[in-house]
This record gives sequence, structure tokens and C-alpha cells, in this order.
Amino acid sequence: MPTRLSPARMAALSALVWPQETAPPDAEGQHTYMLIDAARRPGIHRSLAEHQAELPIRSLYQGETAEQFADVSPYVARLDPGVDYAHYLVDQGWGDSWGLFVHSTLDIDGVRRHFRKFTIVNTEDGKTLLFRFYDPRVLCGFLPTCDDGQLGALFGGVLRYLAEDEGGACLRHFELTDGGLRAIRHPIRE
Repeated sequence: MPTRLSPARMAALSALVWPQETAPPDAEGQHTYMLIDAARRPGIHRSLAEHQAELPIRSLYQGETAEQFADVSPYVARLDPGVDYAHYLVDQGWGDSWGLFVHSTLDIDGVRRHFRKFTIVNTEDGKTLLFRFYDPRVLCGFLPTCDDGQLGALFGGVLRYLAEDEGGACLRHFELTDGGLRAIRHPIRE
């Protein structure tokens, strides 16, 4: 599989995406997931379908909607650090806004249930819209504007969100603390 990131940048990114590889085993049973926007590039859905045996992957849509919009749906995949395809998704998606990373103690079906709640929102004037929270450009702008209730809902079962900034020069790390939302920037350097 072709790579886009240099070995040094991939190592820096991997240490943040899979912190349990470099730390003692996590008592919380933390998993790394990627929320993937298949609409970002033709062929993402086909690639995910071809690798279902390697990684657990679920659509955030269901039923006819999932079938009708399979090529452009949002997906969740559990990224196990020893799986080549997990590294491929990180490498190929980085810098191209394919999605974001999530650390959670939930299993993949729990993560899917949690995030399905946010795919559709209603505006104040009664319109129903798709909410593309899984786009790092959307999440990085949205999270800092959330009130405590919204943050509580978004972080239910989620330990942290990791998202690229524009162009992938930095990884933005968001987590809840007693004082509210904590945001950290991690440069991804050579």
C-alpha cells in the first residue's frame, strides 16, 4: 500500500493515535476508532468494504439510507495498532480531512450508537440537516463553541477526540476535564 507521510511524521502521529502502544496497558480498556467520511474521496467505501475482515467497520447510517448512500456515508472503524490497514487509513487520510480519531472505552457498536445520534440536527426554524461532525474542519470549529450540555452529550463514552488541523501540520486533541473542554495542539513534524 502506498504511503504519503514520512516515517518520522507517521511515528509522531501513531504515538498520538495509539498512545496505549507507548504506555502501560490502559486500565480503562481504551480503543482507538476513526470516524471516516467516505465522501472525501471516491473509492474510500470500496476500500473499507474490502478490508472488513481486518478491521471492524460500521456505517453510521442504517437501512435503506446506508445502502443508498454507501459511497458517501460516514463510517466508524476500530483501528487496532498492529493491523496494516489501520496504518494505511491514518497515512492516507491525514492532511485530507478523511475523518477524525476517537479514544473510547465503548465497543464498536456502542461507538456507532453514540455517534448515530449526531448525524442529523434540527435548526431553530425547523429544518433537518445532516451534521458532518466527523469532518475535522467542522469538529475543530464546533467543539470550542459548545456549552456544558452539548459537551456532555458529545463526550458520552468518548475519552478524547483527535483531529487534524487544516493541512495536517498539527493534531488537535480535545478532552473534557473538571474545568471544561481542554484543547491541545500537537505538531506533527519530521
